[in-house]
Amino acid sequence: MSAPKDLSRSAPQPIAQLKNHQAISQFSDMHLKPGQRIQLQSSFSGDVERHIVHYIGCLNSVSFLVTPIMVKGQRLELLENEKFIARILTNQKVFGFSTHMLRKCDLPSPYLHMSLPSEIQGSLLRQSPRLKIDLFGSAKKNRHAEESQTVQIVNISLQGALIKASEAIHRDGEQIILYFQLKLNGNDFPFEVAATIRNTTEESRSTNANGVTHGLEFVDLDETCSINLKNAIYQQIVEYPDSLM
Repeated sequence: MSAPKDLSRSAPQPIAQLKNHQAISQFSDMHLKPGQRIQLQSSFSGDVERHIVHYIGCLNSVSFLVTPIMVKGQRLELLENEKFIARILTNQKVFGFSTHMLRKCDLPSPYLHMSLPSEIQGSLLRQSPRLKIDLFGSAKKNRHAEESQTVQIVNISLQGALIKASEAIHRDGEQIILYFQLKLNGNDFPFEVAATIRNTTEESRSTNANGVTHGLEFVDLDETCSINLKNAIYQQIVEYPDSLM
């Protein structure tokens, strides 16, 4: 899945441009559990590399502990006081804060001491968050149709998506089958979902945007597909908070 096009190259912010965010003073207010995924991004301007570590625990008034950063199976060597932006998704909330490495330890197993944040930004996600993306997939009029049409997925939520195609795929109120892939735990995960076309808009040529836009509502998602779609969308929100609409 490609990153949203409007990602900033300036120094990353804990939670950039999220609506209705609020400051949290206590680290314990996040109610993190051992094993929780935390994304760390270098606070240097222009560095877009993101690393996933796992929360181990917290030493009150001292530090919180995480697993080492691993790159291609090798532990990434860090300098003391190296600064990061941390982002966490938990209990329908996105949290972000600045932190730096205090110390790395090897016994009884490798882990990092990270500084406790002086301020934490938190934002409550709506029930069905919508995500800006730039992703190509394909659509068929039904599962048995031989021909498929390439489409561009402009945004997506747990309930539906907005797609663009070179021509109308079907009439409003009729169903199509949408195929696409999203990143899930670092791997491309395929999705095949039925969707009803709720509205169709033909782009004006004066806008230099060719094709037809379709608003889709997903239907009959099975439990596994729904869970995987939710996890993929939430993972993308943590990695690219600016993509949240």
